[in-house]
Parts: sequence; C-alpha cells; structure tokens
Amino acid sequence: MAERKEYKIKIKGQFISVSEEIYLTYYRMKRQKQHLEEKDRSHGVFYYSALDTEETSGEDAIPDIVSPKIEDLVMDKLLAEKLHQCLSQLTKEE
Repeated sequence: MAERKEYKIKIKGQFISVSEEIYLTYYRMKRQKQHLEEKDRSHGVFYYSALDTEETSGEDAIPDIVSPKIEDLVMDKLLAEKLHQCLSQLTKEE
C-alpha cells in the first residue's frame, strides 16, 4: 500500500498540515509573487514603501506637482491685498 504524503505549509513560523490542493496553490501563489518581485527588480522598479520608517510613510516623499505651492498662494494673496489697497487710493476719474 502506498504511503500517503503529508503536505505542510509554514504560517507564522508554524507548520500546518493541508491538503495537496492547498499546498500546491499556496506555493504557486508564493512563486508568482516571487516572480513578480524579480521582474520588478530587473526592470528597476522602486517602491516608495521601501522608504517607510516608524514616523513617516515613503509615499509622503512623493512631491505634489498638481497642487500650487504654499509660497505661491501666499504671494498671490499679498499681491491681491496690495492691489486692492492701491485701487482704493485712486479717484473715480483715474
């Protein structure tokens, strides 16, 4: 009589007995993930999450090129105030 092979996968440091189907699926998924990571490395893909620290997220390092800079907003506000001040000093004819 043939011996029945026991399949185990390692989860959180412990080996868990599983069926052959689950075992094969688990290792196919694991290999697929590894393949994609290898492909990314070979193409020079960099993940901002690699810059994560305890205090900040690596995604915080991505510059926001769509939103106006705060310095520009402040300058616009100051110029608008100065313009209104100058306009208020003009006479109706001017």
